[in-house]
Amino acid sequence: MGKPEILTDVRAMGGNNLRCKGWKQEGILRMLENNMENAEHPEELVIYGGIGKAARNWESYHAIVNTLQELENDETLVVQSGMPVAVFRTSRLAPRVVMATTNIMKATWPIFYDLQDKNLTMYAQYTAAPWEYIGTQGVIQGTFQTLVAIRDQEFGGDMKGRILLTAGMGGMGGNQPRAMTMLGGVCICADVDEEVVKNRLKVGYCDEIVYDFDEAVAKARKAAAEGRPLGIALFGNAVDVLRKARESGFKPDIITDMTPAHDPLSYVPAGLSVDEARELRRTDRDRYFGLAGKSMIEQLKIMNDFYDDGVQVFEYGNSLRKEARDAGLAVDDAMKIPGFVAAYIRPLFCEGRGPFRWICLSRDPEDLAGSTMSSRRCSPMTTW
Repeated sequence: MGKPEILTDVRAMGGNNLRCKGWKQEGILRMLENNMENAEHPEELVIYGGIGKAARNWESYHAIVNTLQELENDETLVVQSGMPVAVFRTSRLAPRVVMATTNIMKATWPIFYDLQDKNLTMYAQYTAAPWEYIGTQGVIQGTFQTLVAIRDQEFGGDMKGRILLTAGMGGMGGNQPRAMTMLGGVCICADVDEEVVKNRLKVGYCDEIVYDFDEAVAKARKAAAEGRPLGIALFGNAVDVLRKARESGFKPDIITDMTPAHDPLSYVPAGLSVDEARELRRTDRDRYFGLAGKSMIEQLKIMNDFYDDGVQVFEYGNSLRKEARDAGLAVDDAMKIPGFVAAYIRPLFCEGRGPFRWICLSRDPEDLAGSTMSSRRCSPMTTW
């Protein structure tokens, strides 16, 4: 058998073209295709978040696609960590696909990467493996609502003149400058990957790119003083930027980050460029783990200092606190700042409010502009 085809330009089907034996299967196939259409590294099946994948390997991807196209309306495909493993006769009312991903007992990063190297697992992220990723737009609502909660709790209902200092401009974090400016505030968002930063500017999630910390602060302060929204992408490492902020006396109103701290091998330690980090991952994984842990400890310590100084500081769901603790930071220091759900979002969950996904099978802008509940061609993902 030859090598499976590697695809880099997958696009989700639209319209009434039915390639599968039922619309449930077709909808799920279009979800997978939409993941790949929005993928950060489609050639590696990586959708977002450093290593969050849609399928374990290309053999699995093509097998999933082929199986969905042949799946009967009373059958269910079982997917385990990105690999299709079985098809069972079930019923028309049963799910067409069930899956479980990254279920590892006594998991550590060395154990996970050893299993991944042996082609026995993959990393799921929240919406990569389940084929629900819709791009950076998928998280902007959550960030917007988090900032609304901070605005209402701490700033009297007005975000004008407030400055958010954060980091991470990837598939998830790239929404932060736009969410802040939608509320009339100012954001400085650092990222060490220039290509990622330029892409976020291209697609409209920030207003400009700045390469010097002092210049970024000056622009942010001027915009804040004028009550003018501004989203600044700052080229730089999160730790270096936080260190400069502390040493220069710059005190923003809010500090968080959406770096890929959940995966130490995706997190770029201070002192390394993106290319240097990529090479070190390949040649000395253990050393990379050590540098990443040391860098995360320093980052969290600086964030703790700002928290003690009255800044609204929180972890934004990227496991920075856990990873710093695992790297050797004392528990009390590692868990000093709150997580965003406990600090700001839990009341919204208690009201039943949260993000939802909808499948617009037609891909027709008119359907997207209308009410998804009333559209005949848009179905809620939760029913599938």
